[in-house]
Amino acid sequence: IQRSINGLAEDAQASIYEAIEVMSAAVAESNSVCTPNFLNTLRSKMQMGLYVRQVAVESVQGVPYCDAVGGMVEFEVVSQELSIPGRPETLAAILMPGANVPMFRITQMIDRNRRISAFVNFSQIITAGRMPSEIRTASMLRISFTDDTELVLIGDPATFDVSSNEGKYLIANAFAGDVPVRIEVALSFETARARYADIYLVLILAACLLSGAILFFMLQLARKARLPNFDLEHAITSGAIRPYYQPVRDRKR
Repeated sequence: IQRSINGLAEDAQASIYEAIEVMSAAVAESNSVCTPNFLNTLRSKMQMGLYVRQVAVESVQGVPYCDAVGGMVEFEVVSQELSIPGRPETLAAILMPGANVPMFRITQMIDRNRRISAFVNFSQIITAGRMPSEIRTASMLRISFTDDTELVLIGDPATFDVSSNEGKYLIANAFAGDVPVRIEVALSFETARARYADIYLVLILAACLLSGAILFFMLQLARKARLPNFDLEHAITSGAIRPYYQPVRDRKR
């Protein structure tokens, strides 16, 4: 489970840093934004990446200037703008019309009046429906910003109420490196046991066989060690000594 959500966290971090690289390269390699050279650089960088789906330039008031794909689709911002530690860019979640999973919007200021934003699928695994089986069978999956803004929620969030569910679930969590994204997964112990039932049975049988073998070996070793108890038993059975009963009387009576 931990390996699986670590992969999701790395996916989310990689998507954000790919967006930053695409925007920075386009701005650095062009004398001016929204020129043919600028847009060609954007498209070229996007084709070489995995996550960036759109890059747009707009005014700080939100007036669009140009975009890489053409025909910028409207979207709804569903989170606060969060800072990325150690970087000037900001991060927010947006939801496209008809989409079930939000996207990341990474924004970089070009100057005081203009900004450039990249829109990315933060997890190819989730959007493509190719989640690992450990996560598909989980009781709950939650992906959120560190300010508790939920991005993806599958299952019942009450699962994470430790006070009432202690001992019922395996819980794992991961952070997406230095970006403010957290991933949490809860898997019931019953589900976990069912996955390893065959292995558990084999281990029980192996332990029983091993215990029996050790017991037999120790008994044989004890007999060969000629301990006094075994010598006495052997002497009695072979007739070398004859045990008698000696009554003890209370002579005072």
